Amino acid sequence: MAGFDNEVMFAPGERLETSNAQSIQLMQDGIASNVSRINFVGDPNGLVAANPSSICHDPVSGFFYLKVSGTGNTVWSRILPSTSTTNTLTPDFDFDGTAATPVAPQAGNINVLSYNPSVANVTNTYNSTGAATGNFQVENKAWLTALVVDPSTTIGSRGTFSTIQSAITAASSGQTIFIRSGTYTENLTLKAGVNLTSFESSSSLNGTGQVIISGTCTMTTAGSVTISGIQLQTNAAAFLAVTGSAASIVNLNNCRLQCTNSTGITFSSSSASARININYCTGDVTTTGIALFAISSAGQCFLFYSSIYNSGLTVTANTISSGALNVTHSIMNIASTSTGTGSLGFFYSDVDINTLNTTCVTAGGSGAHVFDSSKFLSGTASSVSLSSSVSMNDCSVGSSNTNAVTGAGTLAYTSMKFLGTSLTINVTTQGGGTLIGGRFQAPSAGYLGETISNSVITSAPISLVTGAAKTVTSISLTPGVWDITAVGNIQGATTGTLFALSVSTVNNSFGTAIDGNQTVSTPTMPTATSYQSLVVPAVRTVITATTTHYMIAFCFFTVGAPTAFGRISAVRVG
Repeated sequence: MAGFDNEVMFAPGERLETSNAQSIQLMQDGIASNVSRINFVGDPNGLVAANPSSICHDPVSGFFYLKVSGTGNTVWSRILPSTSTTNTLTPDFDFDGTAATPVAPQAGNINVLSYNPSVANVTNTYNSTGAATGNFQVENKAWLTALVVDPSTTIGSRGTFSTIQSAITAASSGQTIFIRSGTYTENLTLKAGVNLTSFESSSSLNGTGQVIISGTCTMTTAGSVTISGIQLQTNAAAFLAVTGSAASIVNLNNCRLQCTNSTGITFSSSSASARININYCTGDVTTTGIALFAISSAGQCFLFYSSIYNSGLTVTANTISSGALNVTHSIMNIASTSTGTGSLGFFYSDVDINTLNTTCVTAGGSGAHVFDSSKFLSGTASSVSLSSSVSMNDCSVGSSNTNAVTGAGTLAYTSMKFLGTSLTINVTTQGGGTLIGGRFQAPSAGYLGETISNSVITSAPISLVTGAAKTVTSISLTPGVWDITAVGNIQGATTGTLFALSVSTVNNSFGTAIDGNQTVSTPTMPTATSYQSLVVPAVRTVITATTTHYMIAFCFFTVGAPTAFGRISAVRVG
């Protein structure tokens, strides 16, 4: 190697800085066969000397020059870019129709989205040879997702799709379609795993949603779809139809459910795993003759933390002929009726159709019916009518009908509250418990408040013998906690020294102080109709097996033939 300095390298050499006279001279003094790569601004002809085959690069223009021959500063020839040829790139797509298989459209615009709001849209002609012409347009707006629906034709604000269905068709499971504000009159076929949401993430709370889908969304395939922040509105048919035989699951989150001219939801999937989950939604039925639900599915529908109103004052009920409707922490001011194998559940919810004078719930299905901590207001109609089995726990009913709860079915209840003038439960079979507030019907056997009583009347009293304990009457109590009381009377023209009354677990045996007793000393009754009343106050007892309790009368007397009558009763308190 010949040697080098800070600027020139020889044999083979490379010049990285701008050439100067000293560097060129050093190079020329070297071996004649040395070649160099030289950086030089401008055309090197007549200015840069080099050996043959050296390369000169102009860093400003980007041109390259080849030293063709000689060792002087002439005979430089530009090699890139060539001045005599045109480099042609073969396109991936043919838009102008000159190839055998052109791509449609052959005329129109190619639009590229970008985001630079300070720069106007860039438009250039992309076809200069074919018969068709169009523009290559760069729009100064881009979405951060490939699936944006907006029917606008304005460049810079339109979506990547103009219809929701076209976006669904193009989408794959796991993707979310973002829908820009507007009303979309479309019937949609939902795709499992492809979710729909309002672009503005703003749900409608007043019937004028940011995004309104007027039409039917149909789900028939297995899998789940979530629709969020969108107003679903009937258009002469249900706004949601879950049909077929697959385990379809549809989640409606923060949506507005608007029934304007048809019942809103048709749920008929035969799969027991199918579900509709309605979460944090509002809705309204705005006309008569329609409802929110028509459920004939083997699956279940859940309404969570939602409010469904009834501005149209419809008395048409939701129908559940199979499967289940469960309403939790919600307001649903529409009646509901179960038939067939249908089930109904209301939990911490209100049904207020007081002004419509219509029964809130008609339970006729053979499935489970459980109502917990819920309120049913029905005006002049019975609040609940049942022909199957219903459990009501800590519920409130408001009715002015003769019967607040009625029907030929079976009712099991605890802690019923009556908010209207009617205090009557009139069902064929009743098993019930503690009632809060007054009413005229005793709780049923086994429930708190159950009362057991037996008595002997004055016309058939029990004869007493001096110094002997005598059973007047008795009751049989089942296991539980009971408060037992007794009221007895000893009558007849009698001169006595002691009368006493007791509750005992042994027949014809005076009870202990624990059982409870009352004693009256030196009583005197002058006539046959005279009597002395004795009371055993409430005595609480815990019973582990069915036990008979007796009301016992006891007296000492010297004159007369006294008799005893009275009542023993017990109230279940546990």
